[in-house]
Amino acid sequence: MNTEKPNRFQRRKQRTRNALKQAAMDLLLAYGYDNLTVQAITDRADFARGTFYVHFADKDDIVWALLEESMASLLKDTIGHITNESPMRRKYLLWQRVFLYAQENQALLRVLVGENGHPAYAVKIQDFFGTIIEQGIKGGTFDPQIDVGLPPEFLAQFMTGALVRLMLWSLDTDYTPSQLAQMFYEVIYREPMPPEIA
Repeated sequence: MNTEKPNRFQRRKQRTRNALKQAAMDLLLAYGYDNLTVQAITDRADFARGTFYVHFADKDDIVWALLEESMASLLKDTIGHITNESPMRRKYLLWQRVFLYAQENQALLRVLVGENGHPAYAVKIQDFFGTIIEQGIKGGTFDPQIDVGLPPEFLAQFMTGALVRLMLWSLDTDYTPSQLAQMFYEVIYREPMPPEIA
């Protein structure tokens, strides 16, 4: 593992990247996806356009970076806390955390996948979680315990398709992340969730 501290150049580069991402986030939430431009981002962050292209390819690249980095942080934190749990409880806690992520980031998700957003982001979110769940099934972190013998990639896509759709649907409901995770468990396994799982 590399424990070397970043040097001054690396720290400055990271600060610039973070400032650009924060500017993009502020503009997205204030004016929406369609009105977001590279020029608006660089004006807001007070950098030249050339600086933007050192860090990102285009506006979609920076928007996906906002989403991907936040989801990766969510998963790293969640998986770090559930390693010692039973396989069934691991899945419940992951699902609960995904629904909590949607609740905590609903303004951003509404902008990106709402009626004025871009449908590609829903697909990207599904692909992101699909890869993680497939790796978890193959690596033993998540034992699917359903339809034994089916390919892990099929099971991952099946679960992820339902999970992401419900995650986005939950933005317009009053269900708590725990309630949503319990209902997801029960529809996947077709049985009441055992009390020890919650």
